[in-house]
Amino acid sequence: MNDLINTAILIDTLFGGTVAADRIYVSVRRTALEKSAKGLPNLAPFARQLTKKASK
Repeated sequence: MNDLINTAILIDTLFGGTVAADRIYVSVRRTALEKSAKGLPNLAPFARQLTKKASK
């Protein structure tokens, strides 16, 4: 009987941890999408600065 109880507790703990991790993932993803939807600055000048040849 103790084995059944321990197994049930283990399964519940694993499932609860999975649910919590999934909720965290969804929350972080939603926040990232909301921030990106607000718009990002134009990175073209920065990219040009990084890729231009250095003058000697």
